[in-house]
Amino acid sequence: MKYWRADTLDYTATLLVAAAVYTGNTRRIDQYEKLTGTIITDQNGTALIQQSSDGTNWDYETSLSLTAGTGAAFNVDAVGLFARIKITNTAGADQTYLRGYLIGRAG
Repeated sequence: MKYWRADTLDYTATLLVAAAVYTGNTRRIDQYEKLTGTIITDQNGTALIQQSSDGTNWDYETSLSLTAGTGAAFNVDAVGLFARIKITNTAGADQTYLRGYLIGRAG
């Protein structure tokens, strides 16, 4: 399906030291059908695409495993009113690069 509208809801290039967590900004998503994005880093980690009905309690999430040097992509239904992305560096070393995007798509 082609989408007529795509908006970047969050972007980070903030480097994470070993075991650190990036928690993105909470964004309202009720005008989107899908949440998509990509993440790449040089250390292993995890990413959560979290959704909420109230912007406080994160009751639905999609988990991604991040492999060092390999990009990860996601495409999930927007089921909540709010969303954010959390990225955790699970490696024992600091990151030297990280790019993560959360995009809302409507069609």
